[in-house]
Amino acid sequence: MGNTLVKDGFEDLKGEVVRLMQEGKIKAEQAFMKETLQTYHGIGRLLDHYLLARKDRAEYGARVVLRLSQEVGVGKSALYHALAFFRLNPNFQTSGNLTWSHYRALLTLPSTEEQKTYEIAADEHGWSVRELEKQIKASTLVGQAPGERERTVLRPDQNLPALRGQFYTYRLVEGAPGEYEDGGSPEDLRLDLGFGTHLAWPLTGVDNVHPGQYVISKGNPSGDYTFTPGSGRAASFYTYFARVISVIDGDTIWVDIDCGFRVWCRQKLRLRGIDAPELPTNEGIRAKSFVARELAKVEFAVVTTTKPDKYNFYLADVFYLPEANEPGSVLTKGKFLNKEILVKGLAKRVK
Repeated sequence: MGNTLVKDGFEDLKGEVVRLMQEGKIKAEQAFMKETLQTYHGIGRLLDHYLLARKDRAEYGARVVLRLSQEVGVGKSALYHALAFFRLNPNFQTSGNLTWSHYRALLTLPSTEEQKTYEIAADEHGWSVRELEKQIKASTLVGQAPGERERTVLRPDQNLPALRGQFYTYRLVEGAPGEYEDGGSPEDLRLDLGFGTHLAWPLTGVDNVHPGQYVISKGNPSGDYTFTPGSGRAASFYTYFARVISVIDGDTIWVDIDCGFRVWCRQKLRLRGIDAPELPTNEGIRAKSFVARELAKVEFAVVTTTKPDKYNFYLADVFYLPEANEPGSVLTKGKFLNKEILVKGLAKRVK
């Protein structure tokens, strides 16, 4: 009889029954999660409206929550969470990805801005409650430029801090062989514009300078420049306005760089800290296409460069901001392309 059932399609029947049971279980869980969220949102709305109408009565809210907790049999923390949940999302529409446990974790954050930031990231990337709690504990989304916040989904060990440097800041180098014991004369030194380019220029405004010192230049309408001493992280000084010429692959681009003093140079830059798949693999094509799409949104970018890699390409942090027309805004508020690529899972983190 067993063989007869197999021949008659019993296995197909069993498979369909199992499928329907699994689908039904998933739908039931989703429906339960949705109703739970809507229930707590509704409780929060009622509390908010009730308390708002009596906001002039000091300490009244605490007494209301305590009395409700005692007479309805709902914990005080649940009522406070419901109130905070409503205030976080007054016009809440569930996406089906986040549960009430997710929102309880979000409500531990100190500000509405941080709560919304983590909510968007958790919803977009399907974080479990445990993963969300790890991200919150690691402060992964805190302290970043607005253009980066909503897209950061990296584990703490994958994080890539951006080098947001200073425009028109240069290291002084020797102009001719020799040693400087008591400091040099401005006429003896050159400005290192980066990429092996040294410029002889009158260093108006600085005295007692020496090789290795950094100076900041400032132009004036007459075409002259004055200088002041620079300070800070040497690794972040080589920061430039640049126009993208082409995208080579997911981590390499050609750019035309404004080095200052009307000096431009074309460079092939390797994006620092990441390694994208090689072309012509499908993964490599996807990474290159993403970079090309992102950079096509802007007329210029800002780059901070560091030492060349083993292939003699300069490593760069690239910043861009659609619709921005001022380089300073791109530098301080722009998206960090290197991290955008990591966040999308299109490259791996390398040291």
